[in-house]
Amino acid sequence: MILGVQRPTGEKDGETEKPGRNHAENHRLPNVGDDSDLVTQVAAQLVRQMAGAAAAYAGDLAEIAIGLDDENSAQAWFDIADAAADLIAHLPDPPVSKDSD
Repeated sequence: MILGVQRPTGEKDGETEKPGRNHAENHRLPNVGDDSDLVTQVAAQLVRQMAGAAAAYAGDLAEIAIGLDDENSAQAWFDIADAAADLIAHLPDPPVSKDSD
């Protein structure tokens, strides 16, 4: 499991999984070309679900991973936090309400 997303196992391009091959090469999510695409997809999903709190949430998960001595997960969550912050920075400003007083 990477980034909290379980990748499919089994066959790839008519081949069965072979021991000793790069695990990431054998397992790809649909519509994900590489890890940067996966990071962006996870960040976008967090932004959709959590809006402005997404980057802080991913950063908290990175800190938890550090506490568990899981450097790979921590780095992935820091990357997701950065991507979420970038996405949030490029969101349009919400419309201003024109309430009558």
